[in-house]
Amino acid sequence: ASSNALAWSGEVHQLVANLAYERLTPAARSEVDRLIATQSANVQGCEIESFASASTWPDCVRRRSGYTQTAPYH
Repeated sequence: ASSNALAWSGEVHQLVANLAYERLTPAARSEVDRLIATQSANVQGCEIESFASASTWPDCVRRRSGYTQTAPYH
């Protein structure tokens, strides 16, 4: 018998994001850092401060006014 499937926690999303970030080319990492520094996607309580925090941003905003349409995309 199989067990229930469990979704990844925010912690695991961020762990995987950190592993991916470490494997980016220097140019890609620089561009990611530049985009994060713009803070253009920040929503109060769902701030993006790093590549890792960006990995949980969709979960944070999907029930907020103005972002509910994004829930199915995550």
